[in-house]
Amino acid sequence: MSLKIKRYLQKCYPQISDHLERAVTIPRMKRKSGFALPEAVVRVVIGQMLSGKAADTIYSRVKVAANAENLPGSWLLDIETLRSCGLSKAKANAISELSARIGRDPTALDYWYDLSLDNLLEEIKALRGMGAWSAGILALFYVGHEDIFPSGDGSLDRALRLIAERAPEGRTTALDPTLAAPYRSYLALYLWQCLDAGLFGWPS
Repeated sequence: MSLKIKRYLQKCYPQISDHLERAVTIPRMKRKSGFALPEAVVRVVIGQMLSGKAADTIYSRVKVAANAENLPGSWLLDIETLRSCGLSKAKANAISELSARIGRDPTALDYWYDLSLDNLLEEIKALRGMGAWSAGILALFYVGHEDIFPSGDGSLDRALRLIAERAPEGRTTALDPTLAAPYRSYLALYLWQCLDAGLFGWPS
């Protein structure tokens, strides 16, 4: 089925069919097991407006601090500890508010798995500090929705721009993500992969 999805996207976007052919076929998405959704919120909050390396560094500090306090999840760390790990005041406050709302239960957000995509996005955006990008990333990577193209992602925007800029003279190759439905998540994953691999002529 994963190869069928790639072929489907190649038909939708002949302008990048060769790029997709060279990309590693992405397996069918599924629910991320063994990972508490409140912890996923922490990871996404930390990653807002940061490079992957910087976000990973801060998150590793947060995990060490949570383990040192024998907490079931890093969303339970107090604001001062979060700030000492490198989080901004706004991000620390967002995580603290999540903690006050859900308490210590790692499964408190598991009802997200049963929501429609629209309801899920609205539910996430209702949390402090969570916008459209954060909601899209959570829906794609942690809840496992197959038809979400994260709004406002800088890397995806760059990929779309590169595709349009490399159009042969007289041809339009702008890529409309809505055409990938019901597999827009896979389109996003392939575009990230192609960008990372330099397949669009501009490494990330």
